[in-house]
Amino acid sequence: MELVREKQLLSRLLYSNPVCVLAVSGDEEERQPPALMTISWLTATDNQGGFFLSISQRRHTGAQLHKRFERDGAATLTLSVAIEGMENLLLRIGSSTGWITDKPRELEIDLCRPGECDAEYVSASTSPSPQLTVLEAQLHKLNRELHGLRAGVEYVSRRARELETRVICERSVGERLSTTLPRSTARIVGPQNPLDTGEVAVRAACAHLVCRVTSMKAHNDHWHAVGTIQSGHVKPEYWSGKTLRPMDKTVPALLTFHGSQQFGYVRAASA
Repeated sequence: MELVREKQLLSRLLYSNPVCVLAVSGDEEERQPPALMTISWLTATDNQGGFFLSISQRRHTGAQLHKRFERDGAATLTLSVAIEGMENLLLRIGSSTGWITDKPRELEIDLCRPGECDAEYVSASTSPSPQLTVLEAQLHKLNRELHGLRAGVEYVSRRARELETRVICERSVGERLSTTLPRSTARIVGPQNPLDTGEVAVRAACAHLVCRVTSMKAHNDHWHAVGTIQSGHVKPEYWSGKTLRPMDKTVPALLTFHGSQQFGYVRAASA
């Protein structure tokens, strides 16, 4: 991958409103794995690397990001810009929850350090058939609903245990305990992988952005986060020197998102 050195060009990595995998590093002390989610609600805000994104407060990744922000006054995340061929991975990430799942291990996601990995991309000619794509989308929708139900049951059970503990404490010491977010039950199991901590990115992506969040505000059950892209790495076949785009028709398209599990595609322009 090539390092984008000009600060004024970093914002251009988000100009196409790409679908990304957002990653928050794992917590070594609590033995928690990296938190991953699919995101498209993000945009550049200036020509100096500024960006804005919105994350549901119910998302485990959002909770982990906010916990770091509250603790340190800022937080770091990475964005892996997705390309054609990664649709199923994006749906699988979006249909599982980090509250109860170690996504990198359960979904066998190939991670690496930002900018330090290259991978062969899947040619657009090997894309799945439309019928297969529809069936897989239906399957992922059902899996998403199932995971949502499981996460809901787990969350309610966890909250009930927390409230029961608080009631006991209130009765015994007469002090009201502060409300806390549910703790994730996902834990790193077995030998620790070096990628369990520190910044990570998805190997198959066409670009990796390391970002620093400097503001997080609650709005309508979402976190509105503002920050700056600190560094960007791009595969040469997607970088013109000034813009992020497929450089020719043999290169898989960038992905955008229309909603309802439907992706849009940004392809190389006709000669």
